[in-house]
Amino acid sequence: MEYFDPIKIVNFANRFWEKAKIKEKKPIDFFSNLLESFGEGAKGIADFLDKGLNTLDKLQLKARFLLGMLQYTKKPGKLMELFSRVLINGKWESISAFTHGTLLISSMHFQDAYNFNVERARRCIVHFGLVMPHDGSIREVSFCTMNTFHRERYEKMIAKKVSDKVKNEFDTTMGLTVEEAQEIAMNGVKIQIKNVDTA
Repeated sequence: MEYFDPIKIVNFANRFWEKAKIKEKKPIDFFSNLLESFGEGAKGIADFLDKGLNTLDKLQLKARFLLGMLQYTKKPGKLMELFSRVLINGKWESISAFTHGTLLISSMHFQDAYNFNVERARRCIVHFGLVMPHDGSIREVSFCTMNTFHRERYEKMIAKKVSDKVKNEFDTTMGLTVEEAQEIAMNGVKIQIKNVDTA
């Protein structure tokens, strides 16, 4: 809370994401359309220039997001610089530089129906991102409200049926691998031994 206002940043990020989703996103092919009548040599140049435009388009989107977040940052400095690198670059080196030498101390209040606190849920800034199977969209669900209000519905929506292969290979009631019966010969008589857990 000392460096930024988390509630305002989450609200800003949600508004930004809604606008980004609405904007029709298709690859920029400006130069390909412009130079298509000049033959194959021009096609390679056009593809290269269009790739550059697409990269710039992505970078300007990230830059707009960062500039929008600055208004909710109380102490811009090293932390914001490192976070900016993570967002713009996205490579492991940027992420490790952001987390190196830091310690995250957080507290999440697990709430069920018997101890649910509406004010605490209203202030919750820890969220699950759930991918919806029917359209690939991502739903944001508050950690505080997940078990009480959402878990059962989302688990039914996301769950997959157990396939016959899984049923045959695993004991789905216990999570153990189903061992095949072994055939051995004792005194010339073949018998099958099943692995039985006596625990």
